[in-house]
Amino acid sequence: MIVIDTNIVIEYLKGNERIIKTVNEYSKNSDIGITYISEYELLKYSDKTNKLLEELIKNITVLYPDKTSASMSAEIFRRLRSAGNLINENDILIAGIALRNNNKFITLDSDFNKINDTNISVLELF
Repeated sequence: MIVIDTNIVIEYLKGNERIIKTVNEYSKNSDIGITYISEYELLKYSDKTNKLLEELIKNITVLYPDKTSASMSAEIFRRLRSAGNLINENDILIAGIALRNNNKFITLDSDFNKINDTNISVLELF
């Protein structure tokens, strides 16, 4: 599975051709998912009539936390804290949930580079 970050979904919905092409390429060989944190981030500022967002969320997998993702998130936090490189708490949780089954995770947020995991791909917007 390919797990996409909130910022990827936003750019996809904006019609960013590069992001659309990238997501479509990944989806040829794998299911696409988001974490429930990304779902929350998208919905909290969305107009209730945003049919495109509703349709997107309905058609992709939403991943929820479990014991494994909690342990992974805690380990990521400890590594980042030890290195003096902490990132946003939601991002740590997203990474733990996204990576728990050896999923690939794509984002536009360079903070995720600090996690130093080969399953994380940080894309450049332009």
